Amino acid sequence: MEMKGKPIIVVTGTPGVGKTAVSSYLAAGLKAVHLDLAEIAKRSEFYIAKDPQRETFIVDIERLTENVESRLKNASSRIVVSGHYAMDVISPRHNVKVFVLRCDPQELKKRLEKKGFGPRKVAENVQAEILDICFFDAAGVYGEDNVYQIDVTKKNIVEVCAEIQDLLENRVAPEKKVDWLGELEALGVLDDFFRLKR
Repeated sequence: MEMKGKPIIVVTGTPGVGKTAVSSYLAAGLKAVHLDLAEIAKRSEFYIAKDPQRETFIVDIERLTENVESRLKNASSRIVVSGHYAMDVISPRHNVKVFVLRCDPQELKKRLEKKGFGPRKVAENVQAEILDICFFDAAGVYGEDNVYQIDVTKKNIVEVCAEIQDLLENRVAPEKKVDWLGELEALGVLDDFFRLKR
């Protein structure tokens, strides 16, 4: 079980926003254990099947959850969990603080293309970012009071981790809700992102 008074820190967000890098740096700074859900699933082969259309594996959430719960139960230090399906793995019965990393869709599209994502995968993830999917999923599981959004578009890892630590210690007020939908609509480019090849 998780240490009293010290929440499990979940870092989530759309693929490409920098979850793994931020979580790794944050865990080192907090002397915490970093659980990278994608890496655990890959290393332990917790897969049900491969989805060729989405260019990804379908994770066996049940087996991954059992593995992670065992790690949480035996933890002797703080825990930082990263992964965009963390909400399916980390139970809300734990003391959880969630940080949803957000990235301007125009920048995110460039990052995903640079990673070699195909057009369908780029479109799906950019549209998910615009529609706040990770934020709404996290808020639905843990409650909005336990979920913070951080716009990482123009911030480096050090700045993002400092902001997370400030929020954990209640030294700063949370950022206002990210609204890519409204911003892109105001710029007149929203339709461009929903015409992306799928």
